[in-house]
Amino acid sequence: MEKFLSDFYIFSELSPRRWLNLCLYSRLDWEHFSIRAVNAETNFLSGDLWELGLRTKFVRHRIDQFGINFYFRFDEVSRLGLETQIDGKSGKFLATKISYTMRWDSVWDVKLFCKIKNHSSRDSRFQPGFSINLINW
Repeated sequence: MEKFLSDFYIFSELSPRRWLNLCLYSRLDWEHFSIRAVNAETNFLSGDLWELGLRTKFVRHRIDQFGINFYFRFDEVSRLGLETQIDGKSGKFLATKISYTMRWDSVWDVKLFCKIKNHSSRDSRFQPGFSINLINW
């Protein structure tokens, strides 16, 4: 029989203060409900102007990656983002993503980004892209 589901995701968020946001994002094996990865993120917010996030990614009971996010909001419909990933074992830089997100027609978020990776492979170190997301409400 063909496998239709591969993973089960759980996302939880807690905001004990207006300036603090705690997130926990887990990925579970669908068949055995064993934990594949746990991502924890702490975000510090300055009203609607900027956001600083510190992330850790746990895979197989060890820290696999660290991350730092920074977002600056120009106005209510556009923001600039910088996301960095650092290897948890070696402490080396893995990738940085620079993005510009704009809200379109109060329903869609359009994100333009460029990802810069630090590795030697056949892939390019620079990966431009875009995404379009329906806004949650």
